[in-house]
Amino acid sequence: MTMENTCDIIVGLQHGDEGKGKVAHALLNQNDYDYCIRYNGGPNAGHTIQLSHEKSITLHQLPCGVLNKVPSIIGTNCVIDLTRLEAEINEVECALPELKGIKQRLFLAHNAHLILSSHIESEYERHNELIGTTKRGIGPCYADKASRTGLRVIANKDVVKMLKLKIINIYEHFQEQKVSSHILFEGAQGFQLDIDWGDYPYVTSSVVNSYGVYSCGVPNLRVKDIVGCAKIYDTYVGYKKFQNKENEENDENSRLLNLIALQGQEEGSTTGRKRQVNWLNLDELKKAILINNCNYVVINKCDIIKMCNNNKGTNNLYENNKLKHFETINEMKEYIYIFIKEVKKEMNIIYSESPLEV
Repeated sequence: MTMENTCDIIVGLQHGDEGKGKVAHALLNQNDYDYCIRYNGGPNAGHTIQLSHEKSITLHQLPCGVLNKVPSIIGTNCVIDLTRLEAEINEVECALPELKGIKQRLFLAHNAHLILSSHIESEYERHNELIGTTKRGIGPCYADKASRTGLRVIANKDVVKMLKLKIINIYEHFQEQKVSSHILFEGAQGFQLDIDWGDYPYVTSSVVNSYGVYSCGVPNLRVKDIVGCAKIYDTYVGYKKFQNKENEENDENSRLLNLIALQGQEEGSTTGRKRQVNWLNLDELKKAILINNCNYVVINKCDIIKMCNNNKGTNNLYENNKLKHFETINEMKEYIYIFIKEVKKEMNIIYSESPLEV
């Protein structure tokens, strides 16, 4: 009989850059996970983890589990650039010598697809500047996968083994386990970039939503918690028009959004491009929470709004320079709802007409 495996899932609820790496690192420190699995994306991801006040590190293809020496898997629906992966491993081991031996704890799904030089070249030849891709070969690789002309890890096993990387058949591995495993699934990008649910064609090429974990092939999998990550404001890297006309024409709005971008250091951790900033769209956030079936939501960068300190509503979230304490969940929800209505009057924040049931 197959042992029951349990998992927690981390999913981005916006356009990426929501702090998933920070949340993953926190959960890995608080729980005894047996595995950490990246379930989508490739080197277009950038999960930055602040290890101390002085030191941070950004992971692109590596799951965050490598920082905790948890066995980590790059999953089935990921696309892998072996050259960049090798460089990333070396970079992490040089920055954190105590993590030497990452390859002994890292596994590549046998049916994940490989990014080839031809994929990267084709991105530069096509007019992808209209969409704003990372030019890492992600889209062309997924296109070859869909058209059945791609190259899987197992088909290039000699090169993979030459790099001393391990290949895993996820289904067979967990099917043969004599004990159950507790897994952290780590998503890349955000729901509003999902190939099906994002603002097409300004999307990524993979399934970003929480249901993508099932494509990894872990048998008899029971989901415990789905943790959605968002920021207190919206950001986006790419070429679509992100701010609405009303905000663009309002000088005070533009000034505040620019200040938020500056204080929040809003630059893409993979591309280095400046992120566009906009007010939080609660209707889109609510949709993302409900479709991904989140039972926990982490709102990051609330401190950035406080640092900007430009409206009366924001300061009400703090008492004696500490976050306000609430006795009940309902008290907190009602307070935030009133707060957002107040701020909307001054800043044109987009908000939902009813409190979120989260």
